[in-house]
Amino acid sequence: MKRSRTLDICRGLLFAMMANTHALSLAGVPHTHWLFADYWLPNGWATAAFVVLSGYGIGWIFSIAHDEPERSRLLRRRSAIVLAVMFVSNAFFAAVKSMLLGHGDQTLTGQWWLGFLTLDTEWTISGVLLPTALVLLCGSTVIRWVTDAPWQTLLAIVLGHLAASMFAEQLAVSDFAHSWPVRFFLLEGFGGYPVLPFMANGFMGIWLGVQRHRDKNLWLNMVLALMGLQLAAYLSTLEPHGPAWSLFRANVGAVGKFAWVFFCASLLSRLPLTPLTLPVALIGKYALASFMLHRVVMQALSLGINDLGFVQLPIELHFATLWLGTLVATWVACIFWQRRKLPMLPKLHREQLFPRDDYRTRQASLQDLQPFAPPKMHCIARFRRFMALR
Repeated sequence: MKRSRTLDICRGLLFAMMANTHALSLAGVPHTHWLFADYWLPNGWATAAFVVLSGYGIGWIFSIAHDEPERSRLLRRRSAIVLAVMFVSNAFFAAVKSMLLGHGDQTLTGQWWLGFLTLDTEWTISGVLLPTALVLLCGSTVIRWVTDAPWQTLLAIVLGHLAASMFAEQLAVSDFAHSWPVRFFLLEGFGGYPVLPFMANGFMGIWLGVQRHRDKNLWLNMVLALMGLQLAAYLSTLEPHGPAWSLFRANVGAVGKFAWVFFCASLLSRLPLTPLTLPVALIGKYALASFMLHRVVMQALSLGINDLGFVQLPIELHFATLWLGTLVATWVACIFWQRRKLPMLPKLHREQLFPRDDYRTRQASLQDLQPFAPPKMHCIARFRRFMALR
C-alpha cells in the first residue's frame, strides 16, 4: 500500500535526520565542519517537521476512519500515551546526563524535578512531544472544523501562527521575556519547542491530511506551493537579516520542510529501491519506539567508544560509528518486534490483526506484510493470488 508506506518512510527519514543531529552533538563535531552543511543532511528539520507530520497523520487517518466520538476517544488516549512517554523519557535521560556530568546529587532534590515545570531545569529533546500531544488532544475538533469550513479554518491557522510569531519577536526583547507564560507558549516551551507556534504547525498538518481525501488536486497544489515557499525561505537566508524575512521563515519553515520530506518519501516509495526503503519504512512504522530506543543506543555507543579509548578516532569516523550504529541497531530491534508477531497472523481474525484504530484497516492485507514475512507467508499469498485468478 503506497500511501501507508510513504507515511512510514517519511517518519523514517525524519528519524534518520534526528539521529544525525544527535550523533553530531555527541561526537563533538564543530559547527563549522562540512557535516553540518545542509547539502549533507539538513539540521533542525526533523523536530520542525515532526509535529507537522503528526498532524498530517491525524488528519489523513482519522478524518475518514471513525465518527467523532470514537475519534475523540482514540486521540485522547494516544495523547495521554505521548505525554507519559515525554515525561518518563525526559526524566530518565536528563538524570543520566546530570550523572555523567558529575551533578548526580541534583537529581535527588525536589527543586530539580520541579524545575522541569518552572523551566529552570534543562529539558531534553523529549520536549518536542508536548506540542504533539496537544495536537492529538485537539485533533478531533480541528478535523471537524476543516471538514465544515476548510478555507476559514486555514485562514484562522495562518493568522494564529502569524500572530504568535509577531508576539514572540516583540516579547523576546521586552521585559516580559523572562515570564513563564511567554517562555512556555511563545519562546521556549519544553526544551526549545514553543507550544503555540508548534501547535499551529500541527494544525496545518491536519488540514493537509484532511484535504488529501477531500480534494487530491488541491492537496498536491498546496504541497508544491509549500515546497516553493520553503525554497524561498532558504534563499532568503542569503540576504541580510530583517524582521520581515525572519517572520516569513518562522511561518513557512516547518510546513515547507515537511513538504520536501514528504516529497522525498513519495519518490522513495515508488522507486525500485526495496533494500533501502524497507528498513526506513520499518523504523518509521515504530516511530515512537524508535525515538526512545535510538537515544539509549547512541548513548551506549558513545560511552563504549570513550571506555575503550577510541576517542582519538577521526571525528568523521566517530560520528559515522554513532549514526550508522544507531540506525542499524534500531532497525534490528524493529525487525525483532515485527517478526515476533508474524507467526500468529494466520490464526488471527482480521479485526484482531488490523484493529479499528489502525490506519491500515480499510486497505491492508497480508500482502502488505510480505516483505517482513517468513517464506511460508509468501507461499500463502501466492496461492491466494493464484486462486483469485482462477
